[in-house]
Parts: sequence; C-alpha cells; structure tokens
Amino acid sequence: MKFVNDLKLKAKKNSPEIMLIGGIAGILVGTVWACIKSMNVKDILENHKKKVEKVKETYKPEDKPYKKELTKAYASTAVEMGKNYILPAAVEATSIGLMIGSHNILYGRNLALTAAYTTLQDKFKEYKNVVPKEEIHKAIEKKMEGATEEEKTEAINKIDGSIYARKFDYHSRNWTPSSMYYNLLFLKNQQNYFNDLLNSRGHVFLNEIYDALDVCRDGESNPHTKAGAIVGWVKGSGGDDYIDFGIDFSCLDKYTIDDFPMDDGGKSGIYLDFNVDGVIYDLI
Repeated sequence: MKFVNDLKLKAKKNSPEIMLIGGIAGILVGTVWACIKSMNVKDILENHKKKVEKVKETYKPEDKPYKKELTKAYASTAVEMGKNYILPAAVEATSIGLMIGSHNILYGRNLALTAAYTTLQDKFKEYKNVVPKEEIHKAIEKKMEGATEEEKTEAINKIDGSIYARKFDYHSRNWTPSSMYYNLLFLKNQQNYFNDLLNSRGHVFLNEIYDALDVCRDGESNPHTKAGAIVGWVKGSGGDDYIDFGIDFSCLDKYTIDDFPMDDGGKSGIYLDFNVDGVIYDLI
C-alpha cells in the first residue's frame, strides 16, 4: 500500500513534466494525423462540387428552392470537413490543455514556495530587528519567578514558535470549551492518527493537519495555507520519521478528567508547533 502511495506522490510531483511531455507528443500526433486526414479533403471537395452542380442542374437561380438546396450542399460539406478533422482537433485541444495545466501546477507551486520563503524571511527580520531572544528569555524567567521549569519552557516556546505554529482554541470547530482535558486528548488522538497515516501512506501534508484541527492564522477563516500545500513529512526522508505537535501529553497520565487543572476556564488555548520535514516534493 505504501509503495502504491509513493508512486502516486511521485507521479503528482512529476505531473507538470508528464503533462508537458504528453502535450508536446499530442501536438505532434495531432499535426501528423491532421496531415493524413487532409488526404480526404480532395474527395470531400469533389463530392461538394457534384452536389453544387446537381443543384444548379435541377434549379434555376430564380427558383425558390435554389438557395435553400445550395445552402444544404455547403452545410453538408462543412459537416463532412468537421468530421474529417474532429479527432485530430480533439487531440490538439487536449494537448494544449495539458500544457496549460502543466504551467498552472508549476505556477501554483512557485507561489506556495514564494509564500513560504517570504514568511520565513519576515520572521527572520522580526527576530533580527527586535530584542534578542536571549533577552526575552531572561525577561520571561524573571517575571515567572516561582514558576516551574515546565511553565517557563512553555512560555518561552510561545515566543520561539516556527512559521508553521498555530493556536488551537475556541476558534476551532473541534474545541471543547468546558474541558482542557478533552482538548488535549483530541490533539493526542489526532497526532497518533497522522503518525499512523505517515507510516501507512508514507507522507502527510501540513494542510491535512491544519484542516483536521481547524486551526487558522489570526484573522483568517481558512486553515489551508500555500506553504501547507507543499510542506509536511515523508517517511524515510532523513527527518524525524514521526509527527509531533509540540505538546507534552504526559499530563494526561497524571490527572483524570475530573481533577484536571483548568487555566482561566480553558480560554487561553493550546499552542502547537509542528516538526515538519520540509518541502515534500524535495524529499521523495
């Protein structure tokens, strides 16, 4: 099953090249076919000439049926010409469609890569132009005196999130406002599911996870992103070989649903940061 999915993914990766080659081949085939079909044109024109002559022999120009029958003769010839070239024309049209489709796929991927690079560049500029992260870490630790190391680390991780980080909160259709326990359990089950999918299918796109969790960027209603359409995980690509949401689920083993601690009623949300391997098409 994984072998079949790998083949599908590789076919998807190489689809622009396949479509372009198919389009070029189709143009050549259609042109040659049209040339062969042109050999029938002489017979069609001869037949047309006979039809016109028959009309002229049967009717005089001033007769009422003359124009009608002459029109029928020309229409009949036009239909014969159309039938003669319809298959080569269909091949040519399909070939042009393949070439346009190839361009659109490459154009879409380039847009996604540009979006991912721009986001990464903007993030880098933010880190470069504002206070150094080390100073931010010190400020957080000082402000959180008396807090556990786990709480300090969680606060710092919110600052250090990658460009693919998201917040799972009440904006998601999957959020349970009355129980943080259920929210963590849901995320853990989703992480397990996508790891099973990675092991069985061999690859997972980040947008698939965004969509399943229904996590959007601030101010947006669609969880899908251009970058998420090309980045993700590929089994055996040299990455982690597993999907991690960046959450420590050990607390689920320490508490039950009845005594699980709640933070401001569960309104703060849960920060997610995904360990993506990179651009999937570069990893296969």
